[in-house]
Amino acid sequence: MIVITSYDEFYENAIRKLTNERLARRIATVVFAKHRSNDWKYFENAKINLLLLHGNPKIRKKYIEFMEILKAISLLPQEGYALIKVHPFITHLGNDVDILVEKKNLEAVVKHLSRELQVESIIGKSGKGVTLLLNDMELQVDIYNEVGWRGLKVLDVSLASPTTRRVVRLVNSLEISVIREDIDLAILIAHIFESEGWVTLGDLLKLFILNPMNMSASVENVKTYLNIGRFYSYLVAMLNNEDVISNIFQYGKARIPIKYLLLTSVSTILANLRARRVDMKGYYWEVERLFLEVLRYGLTA
Repeated sequence: MIVITSYDEFYENAIRKLTNERLARRIATVVFAKHRSNDWKYFENAKINLLLLHGNPKIRKKYIEFMEILKAISLLPQEGYALIKVHPFITHLGNDVDILVEKKNLEAVVKHLSRELQVESIIGKSGKGVTLLLNDMELQVDIYNEVGWRGLKVLDVSLASPTTRRVVRLVNSLEISVIREDIDLAILIAHIFESEGWVTLGDLLKLFILNPMNMSASVENVKTYLNIGRFYSYLVAMLNNEDVISNIFQYGKARIPIKYLLLTSVSTILANLRARRVDMKGYYWEVERLFLEVLRYGLTA
């Protein structure tokens, strides 16, 4: 298992390439133009749909559901959970609210939220995490006890340690426990490569807003099965590719170039094999993803 301990390895030189005024001006220009034309599809692709909160009934409904879910979550003991992928708080409402919970607390958290929310059904195995489907709500609640996708692990995060999370207070006085920003950024980077296959304008905005140069000088509390620093360098390389940036500005998102998907998938498989992870379904899905991406690349080349 690799432990990230170097601030330089994770951040320093790369972020300077992204935080330049020219790129910031381009982002501001395209967002203003798309907002003026009320381009709902673009904001969905870009994962910044809350900018349309007051003009789109569907997003407004999601926001009301989101706040109802947060109210229920805020009643949990703050040391027992942490929300992930909400920094900055919040740019995009997808279809779920993601919560990390220590394994020993997972059952209690599920029971609490089942009492506070109208749960239609619970999907998944309590040993790995579950999904709460809610009555008359489009949003669902995903509860995890580890960070990973398709059975393969990416990060170990100790939620018991106050150094890995912080409490935020919302305008309505709700207090929510969230993962520390640099750890959330690590999760975001892993999510882009391992789950999405796309990089969005929202991802780019988060890199600006989270600005790692203002964060803690170390992430030694995070243990990872992957070299997040290397993944971060791939992301920076992509965002310095004009074709990728042009697609992000035009469509709100851009496909990750095939070489980076290959590199990250192989890294994920090898790291989990070294750690003796035995979830064969995870390896199957990762290999299948590799095959489909290579096939797609071959058909579009």
